[in-house]
Amino acid sequence: MQVRPILYTVFIAFGFALLANSWVVHQDKAPKNELQKSSLSGFNSPLPFQKVAPGEDSLETRLPPPIPVRYDTSDVSERIQDLVIEARIKKMLFKNASTRSANITVKVAKGHVVLDGDVASMEVKQLIESTVQRVKGVVDIESNIQHV
Repeated sequence: MQVRPILYTVFIAFGFALLANSWVVHQDKAPKNELQKSSLSGFNSPLPFQKVAPGEDSLETRLPPPIPVRYDTSDVSERIQDLVIEARIKKMLFKNASTRSANITVKVAKGHVVLDGDVASMEVKQLIESTVQRVKGVVDIESNIQHV
């Protein structure tokens, strides 16, 4: 016979008994039409009952009307387009084995690309610039790439 399942059942039953006994509703000590909760520690606090008319029992009738919120999303679409262009540039640079190892940072703002970093040769610099020019959405390029 396995002891563990029996012990688990006993512990669970004991836990439920404690849980059921820890919050007791006392009607004899409570004022008229109000109830109190009592825990085993002796803390008593009245429940927050509000007297509501029969037709006003929904939450919507007691809440103030919502304030309309307007968000300015004009710059969001531009930022998303810039992120897409930046991702395309990084993808194209990663595809080429000679540009993959270059230490280049790409920043895009409204289609204008700024390239910063160091490369090993002038050929790699020219390859990076020509690759970036072919990416869809690029307006112009500012290249601050230096060869070391």
